[in-house]
Parts: sequence; C-alpha cells; structure tokens
Amino acid sequence: LAAALLFSAHAALGATVDPATGILNYGGAVPQNNNLKFEVGPAVGQVRVINNFNGTVESFSGVRGINYVAGAGDDFIEFDINASQSLALTTNTGAGPAFFKIQWKSPAGALSAASSLSMGSGGGDVNVELDFESEVHTSTFGWTTNFGGGNKLLKSIIEFKQGTVNATKNVNFANLGGG
Repeated sequence: LAAALLFSAHAALGATVDPATGILNYGGAVPQNNNLKFEVGPAVGQVRVINNFNGTVESFSGVRGINYVAGAGDDFIEFDINASQSLALTTNTGAGPAFFKIQWKSPAGALSAASSLSMGSGGGDVNVELDFESEVHTSTFGWTTNFGGGNKLLKSIIEFKQGTVNATKNVNFANLGGG
C-alpha cells in the first residue's frame, strides 16, 4: 500500500479551522490517493500537516480537534500527537484501502485531557496501529469505529502512565464492517 501511494497523483485538499469550535476540517470528497502526516504539538493547539506526495507543509493554530475526510482512493495517514491537551480526532475515508499510524502522547502538564478517536470508512481494507500514552493527571480516552465492508486489522496499546491519577477508557468497535 505505502509503495503504491508514493507514485500516485495528488490534488490539493481543503483545510479550514472553525474559529468557534477549534476543529481543523481537512480533506474532502475528492477521489484520490492521500499520504499525509499530521503533527500535533508540542504547543497546545499547534498542528502541522505534511503532504508526503509533494512535500508541502501547512501549519495551523488554535486546534482542539481534527476532522479528516477523504474520498475514494488509497489512504496512508499518520498522526504524531505530542500535546497535553484535550483533542478529538475523527477520520472518515471513502472506499479503498486505508492505513493509519497513530502515535498519541499526552505528557504531564495539563490537569486534565479528554482524548477521543472516531474512525469510519466507506469500505475497503483498513489497518490501524494505535499507540496511546497519557501522563496527564485526569485522562480519558475513547475510541469508536464505524467501518464499511472489507478486512480490518486494529492493533493498539493504550497506557495510562505514572502521573495519571484518574483514568478512563472506552473502546467501542460497534461496526467493524464485513470482511
């Protein structure tokens, strides 16, 4: 999948931060292959998006959530989150295979952080590698899925480390699709 994505054509994706909610809406329904890396932190609300096809980098501030939407095509999406903040991450890929690598670290610094991951797809094989780690005093993490048809491979490590006193996790794979 990754090798095929490196040689695909790529059109520009839309990106806006809603000033009222702080949600970064990134992508669109354009059918194409995507190879992107989202870097969150270290400053609260700071996000960089790196397009691995053409090397362009976009920077955003004031972000409290990311909503990534893609049309049909192959998706290779990486999230490198290293911030002591609450963050809602939502992904919805169209038809076609999708690979997600998510490194999510909430280092000590904030009194509390609520982190949520909601993933959906229109169909196709989906591979998710998630490594979540929190050192925030009061930390919550929720993960839900709503996938279409296709095979799913979900691998995760969810850890609440030293420094976390109150921890809550809720994992709900209500719809993994068929495969």
